[in-house]
Amino acid sequence: MNFEKIEMFGFKSFADKQEIKFGTGITGIVGPNGCGKSNVADAIRWVMGEQSAKTLRGGSMQDVIFSGTQDRKSLSYCEVSLFFDNSNKMFSLDYNEVIITRKLFRSGESEYYINKQPARLRDIVNLLHECGIGKEGYTIIGQGKVQEIMSAKPEDRRAIFEEATGIAKFKTEKNESERKLMRTRENLLRFSDIMAELETQLGPLERQAEKARQFRDLSEELKRHEINTFISKFENVAVEKGKIGVKIDGINEESALREKESAETQAEYDRILREIESADVRLKGLNDELLEKSLSIEKSEGAAKQYNLRVSFFRSEIQRAEEEIQKRDTVCEENERTIAENTRRIEEIKREIFKTEKQKEALTAEILTLSAKLSEGENRAEENQRRVLESMESLSDLNRNAGSLAAQKSALSEKKEEVSGSLSVLEYKRNELFSGKEKLDSDIAELDKSIYELKGKIAEKEDAVRDYNEKTAEVDNAVFNLNSNLTMLTAKENFIVGMRESYEGYAPAVKRLMLDAKQDKAVSSRIKGVVASVIKTEAKYDVAMETALGAAAQNIVTADTDDAKYLIEYLKRVRGGRVTFLPVTSVKPRTEHESVSRALREQGALGVANKLVKYDAYFENVVSNLLGNTLIVDNIENATKIANKFRFAFKIVTLEGDVFSPQGSMTGGSRRQDMPNLLAGDRQVDEIREKIAAKRREMDALKEKKAQLEKERDDATEELSYFNDMYQARRQELMLLREKFSGVENALMENNKNFEDATGRLERIEATLEGIERAYEEVQSGGEKLQAEKSSAGEEAAKRREEYAALRRAVAEKNEESTRLQLALADLRAGIEKAQNEITRGKSEILLAERENEKAKEDIDAKNEIIEQLKRDAEKVALSEEEQRYVGSLRDRIAEVEESKSTLREEQARADERKAQLLEEISALADKRHAQELALTKIDTDIEYYGQRISEEYGETYESAQRYREEDYNAHEGEQEIARLKRKINSLGAINPNAIDDFAQVKERYDEMNVQKEDLSKAESDIVKAIDTLKKEMLSQFNEGFTKINENFMRIFKELFGGGRAMLQLDYEGVEDPLDAGVNIIAEPPGKKLQKLSLLSGGEQALTAIAILFSILRLRPMPFCVLDEIEAALDEANVDRFARYLKKFSDDTQFIVITHRKPTMELADALFGVTMQEKGVSKMVSVKLSDIEDVEAM
Repeated sequence: MNFEKIEMFGFKSFADKQEIKFGTGITGIVGPNGCGKSNVADAIRWVMGEQSAKTLRGGSMQDVIFSGTQDRKSLSYCEVSLFFDNSNKMFSLDYNEVIITRKLFRSGESEYYINKQPARLRDIVNLLHECGIGKEGYTIIGQGKVQEIMSAKPEDRRAIFEEATGIAKFKTEKNESERKLMRTRENLLRFSDIMAELETQLGPLERQAEKARQFRDLSEELKRHEINTFISKFENVAVEKGKIGVKIDGINEESALREKESAETQAEYDRILREIESADVRLKGLNDELLEKSLSIEKSEGAAKQYNLRVSFFRSEIQRAEEEIQKRDTVCEENERTIAENTRRIEEIKREIFKTEKQKEALTAEILTLSAKLSEGENRAEENQRRVLESMESLSDLNRNAGSLAAQKSALSEKKEEVSGSLSVLEYKRNELFSGKEKLDSDIAELDKSIYELKGKIAEKEDAVRDYNEKTAEVDNAVFNLNSNLTMLTAKENFIVGMRESYEGYAPAVKRLMLDAKQDKAVSSRIKGVVASVIKTEAKYDVAMETALGAAAQNIVTADTDDAKYLIEYLKRVRGGRVTFLPVTSVKPRTEHESVSRALREQGALGVANKLVKYDAYFENVVSNLLGNTLIVDNIENATKIANKFRFAFKIVTLEGDVFSPQGSMTGGSRRQDMPNLLAGDRQVDEIREKIAAKRREMDALKEKKAQLEKERDDATEELSYFNDMYQARRQELMLLREKFSGVENALMENNKNFEDATGRLERIEATLEGIERAYEEVQSGGEKLQAEKSSAGEEAAKRREEYAALRRAVAEKNEESTRLQLALADLRAGIEKAQNEITRGKSEILLAERENEKAKEDIDAKNEIIEQLKRDAEKVALSEEEQRYVGSLRDRIAEVEESKSTLREEQARADERKAQLLEEISALADKRHAQELALTKIDTDIEYYGQRISEEYGETYESAQRYREEDYNAHEGEQEIARLKRKINSLGAINPNAIDDFAQVKERYDEMNVQKEDLSKAESDIVKAIDTLKKEMLSQFNEGFTKINENFMRIFKELFGGGRAMLQLDYEGVEDPLDAGVNIIAEPPGKKLQKLSLLSGGEQALTAIAILFSILRLRPMPFCVLDEIEAALDEANVDRFARYLKKFSDDTQFIVITHRKPTMELADALFGVTMQEKGVSKMVSVKLSDIEDVEAM
């Protein structure tokens, strides 16, 4: 491949079209600073796909377009083309010449061409990568690139070597594959999320679908039974009516017999009534006579009555007193039982006290015995000392005094030890008692505190229970109010649904036709709906849309003109009135007027009416015809402005229903509030149902709250009961602790007394010892005998001391046991005291009750005497015997008449009872007759109901229902089955009729997505395998090429520097993927030690980078290479060496060198000059070799 030429127009400083033809070998481009030489390299880089304005030395990409000078205008675009010879087919294009072009417009639009045909940037980059050419590699190298190679990070430096080893294209493929992998995984994640959502829908939908299938099957079964029941009842109506007629005749006959018997019973009743009236007359005469006699003795009887009343009063008082005596006797018996129990308990405690006292007495006796032994020993010791002293008197008074003093001192010391030991025991016991007292005191305080806290908790729980009861009552009230609201909303819903289904508010003809359609399939199949039912709108547009539609809201939509014709004929046939029909196929949509589109930008314009409503696309023509070119405006002021501005070019309707017609008329004013809103029916039902659902949710929440409150109340009640039990237990425990505390205080008082006695004895002994000590100090010597006796006395004293110590320990132990028994006695005596208190209280109550009983008995005796006296007084005012006999005879006669009357009354009652029985039987027969008559009516009603139901529900008549007929069908069993099926259908609850289709669709989508997910998973696996394979190939190819480049670099470095050492190393530190390993450069010029690259001079760094370039070219010669003043930092000798090396490589690579240096120019095969004859505009000129020196001087 040969880079033939470059054409530039409007690129940076090349305002005019410029052409540079490149030959083989080295082509030099020279010129003074600032003339635009480097713009040639930028142009090549730009065409190769550079997207960074910064790399092209600009602020934005539009900066590469010629911006003009003082004399020239700026250009609107720039264009650069690269021409390549493709006769050797380096490019995979079937052309001998390949032209790559890039064009950029100042608007920012960019265009790419391959051989004048539009292409993508990606196509150009891939085409160049096929030949190892790329903007990011070493195809174009400038001074900045040299510096970048040397100062770049190891990982950034790797790109040059990747292009050199030929894996840059593979890396692009790998990156693209990784992006595909990422997208695939994102799709997998998205599919997983969608499928998870679908899975959450599948479960409920499957259950709903199953319910819908059950509903469908049950409905079919119900239809079968209802139709067959109807057929059976319809056909058997005459037979059933005949049976009922026979029953009615029988009832009429029996009713006539009962009425006859009733008349006879009534006659008997009247006879008895007349006899009773006669008896009443006789009774009246006798009673009058008795009354006459009674008046004379009324006074006497009144006095007797008073006596009797007083007697009754005193008897009731006696009875009450006896009841109180009985109650007090019961209380006495209970107290006696309590006293007996406490007495028994006291006896037990006394026995225990007796036993404990015996133990204590035994201990006291032992202690006295031990103390006596101890005292006897002490006396014996004193006597021994006394005898020793008497025997020593014969020696000398001095020795006798010394021995006496020593003996006394020894005896007193032993006694002191004994008393000190007793004090220690007493002090230990006192401390122990003090600790026990403090512990009891602490326990009592804690119990007091616990009881106080329990009282607080009990009060708190009582408040909590009361609070929970109040809150529960509040919730009950809220539930009651919610139930009322739900009832009201449900009634409102039923009312609206009923009005909608009965087409209330529609014209009579429309209503008649739509109702007929429910029963006649031929009619319903030709109706697509009423306009008001096919349009849905927001609430705020209701008035506007209903006004815009006007009477058309009640127009009926049909599929075509044939259906409309059929319906019109039907209306004529049934005389149903006139209706306007809108066939979908014939109604023409309105094209939106241009002025309406402009008016939408005006203030207050809300939109075109047909765009503000929702409807099925099937009705597009109808809705567009009715509402097209009708502008909806917020108020009349804005509507007036719009109408005037557009000269009433279209219809305008405000939200309040004001209308501006295209003819110029304006319609408006108040609307009737009771006018039905045909468009709002479905929405109102939905809103009410939403409110009902919200109320029911609120109801459920309240019920849960009530249950929670009741649970918390029960918990609080249980805790209250627990705290009450704890309170009683703590009080009982406190009483026991206080009794123990009293016993410990008594023991402590006794201990303190003993301690004080022992302390006094110790003080006396210590005082005596002090006197003996003073006397002993006056003794100067003693005799041998005295010493021997003293030693003997000392041994005896030591022997006795051990015995005394044992005795003292025994005394201490017995004292401790005595103290324990003393505490036990205190507890027992406290128990006796408590029982005695109970006995005392019981006896007091018994004594009080007995006293009260004695008083009550005395009172009873006194009242009995009063009663006897009252009886005697009553006898004194009684009637005489003759008066009593006469009054008695009157009363006997009255009794006879009363008895006769009573017999008549019984007969009257029996007659009346029989009459009532007959009336009941007649009434029952009348009820039976009425029931049979109702059954007759019910037959007709049932026939009518079933006929209407199968007509409305199933669209069948008796004739058409014959195809469902079942022979020998039992209508009675059918009615039971119908009731059962209806209960079962109701138990299913709410049914989603679309659930079966929805479930099938969701399941189909889920299965389809599952297949796609499996495909994606397989694709993910394939991509991963492809990436792994590609990475292996890239790594193998890179390592092989890098090794060769390193070998070339080590050799070329030595040749360019005339010695030294250099190498390239891969840096794997901190790298997971070997393909991301960086490249380190190690360079050591001749005579220098290994050091950092940054410490090399600029020339050394440039020459090192040139060595790397030539190392790469030796491995893989490039088709062409652009070098932009890379040798500028080199001295003359190194420039010459660089130029010769460049010449050596020019056989395989076409070099385009932008330079100022003479050695490079001298070895160039062709030279081009860049100059600015016109300021700011670069041009290409021929360069003479004689001018090179002048250029070098610049």
